[in-house]
Amino acid sequence: MTHEYFLWISLFGYAIHIYEEKVLNWKDWAESISGLKNLEWSDFFVANAAVVVAGVCAAEVGWRCPSFGLLLPSLQLINGLFFHVIPTIVWRKFSPGVITSCLLFFPIGILAYWGAWVDGVLNKNVVILSSLLAFLVMALPFIFLKLQLIIKQDRYL
Repeated sequence: MTHEYFLWISLFGYAIHIYEEKVLNWKDWAESISGLKNLEWSDFFVANAAVVVAGVCAAEVGWRCPSFGLLLPSLQLINGLFFHVIPTIVWRKFSPGVITSCLLFFPIGILAYWGAWVDGVLNKNVVILSSLLAFLVMALPFIFLKLQLIIKQDRYL
């Protein structure tokens, strides 16, 4: 038996995380921290839907391409640390999402990487590539929001 099932458990953790962020008003917190004033809940839901679809695809691919299979656990570790725990500490302002980051993202993400290691599919290249993919997925919504502002200023939208 392999430990690929941790990839599916990651999706469960991500779903609960989305709910925490919505209920505790992540949008207002993110606007106050980032200075982005064009955040909309529709953007939040579309971006999270894209991550869920990517997570389903990654879990299905699993250990056949572990760099892609570990996309969601890597994203959870990065999101939890850089978008919730560190901002909460630095700005001394509660970040909606920090609870599920600590209780779900970190344990599940670590277990997924542990499972890949135990199953013999984890190596340095897999860690690096899965991390780069996750950083890219995390950055894309912010890149697109900034691009949206630039395009609106040029009156293309």
